[in-house]
Amino acid sequence: MNDFVEDERGLLGYQIFSLDKKKKDAGEKETYFTEEIIAQIMKYGRNLAEIQANGNVRDAVITIPSYFDREKRLMMQQSAEMAGLSVL
Repeated sequence: MNDFVEDERGLLGYQIFSLDKKKKDAGEKETYFTEEIIAQIMKYGRNLAEIQANGNVRDAVITIPSYFDREKRLMMQQSAEMAGLSVL
């Protein structure tokens, strides 16, 4: 994690883990991985689009910063799949 994330960790109401996919304990109900948080945001956006389109939205084009490496790009794709979106 970068220095900014390390500095902000204590101020958040949730825990942040690095992308090494640590397993969640059964008692940790309020612990989320980055992909899960992004998926929730994407679900919210999909729901807004469905309301506006008055129908189902399943396909999406997601733009990401050019400085994202392969791992971060795959994380975004996994998040979209969790949100029920098919991405290009």
